[in-house]
Amino acid sequence: MQLIEKTRESKKSKVVSITLKNKEARNGWYNFDVKFENGDVGQVGSKTPTDDYFVEGREVDYILSKCAWDDGSGTLDKVLRPGGSGFKGGGGAKWQPKDAKAYKSEMVGMCLKYAYDAVALFNQEEKRDVKAIKPYFDAFIKMAFDKIDEIHKEV
Repeated sequence: MQLIEKTRESKKSKVVSITLKNKEARNGWYNFDVKFENGDVGQVGSKTPTDDYFVEGREVDYILSKCAWDDGSGTLDKVLRPGGSGFKGGGGAKWQPKDAKAYKSEMVGMCLKYAYDAVALFNQEEKRDVKAIKPYFDAFIKMAFDKIDEIHKEV
């Protein structure tokens, strides 16, 4: 079950009340119900058991994010601090493309891994001495390392 944001609106109003919903942090977060003078009500998360931004009587800028559960079981109005703080439904770093050298180096590394696996399988299934194919394997390794050096010299 996932929360999907439907609308997002920047607002400014005075905090009428803020109430802690959970006495102990869940997943490192404390949840609060916040009510504003303009009638908005929502939930805000904080890493601490007291929130230093949403304080009763203080006029604050905030973002009201109206969300719904993807299974249709209900809605939730989230209150976010301006400037990008607050949970936005994801985590971790976003994917960044690598440069060509990194992709080529990974490919050579994968080839080395497959070669190692092939030698191990050859030794295991055929009960042969790996030393018999050592010159070929050494040549392959040298070629792979030469290719990595060549890749990293490219401009």
